[in-house]
Amino acid sequence: MIKLSKIERDILKYIYTASNSTISNFSLFKKMKLDIPVLFTSLKLLEKTGFISYDSEQIILLPEGIKYIATNTISEKHSEKKWNVIPDYFLTDKENTTEFYIPSRKLLSKKTFNV
Repeated sequence: MIKLSKIERDILKYIYTASNSTISNFSLFKKMKLDIPVLFTSLKLLEKTGFISYDSEQIILLPEGIKYIATNTISEKHSEKKWNVIPDYFLTDKENTTEFYIPSRKLLSKKTFNV
């Protein structure tokens, strides 16, 4: 199995979602916002693996590249972030909104109760 970097997987994704699985070099360059040497190094690697074919004007996704995308599902899902997980000791039972509650006197506005 061929291991591709994130940049190379993104390139395949952009080409696959383009019309007729072809995209111009300039359009890909603008979408990816990469340095030109990094972009062309990645394109050369993808061409060497047989996933794409490119010339001075456009990049074409080959059937081998489509098969790679289909079998390795290039997804947008990311693993769950550590900072996004709420610790169990912060989780409580859901409050019942139909019951009465006694508000804190400190939090009430003093202007409301001026008599």
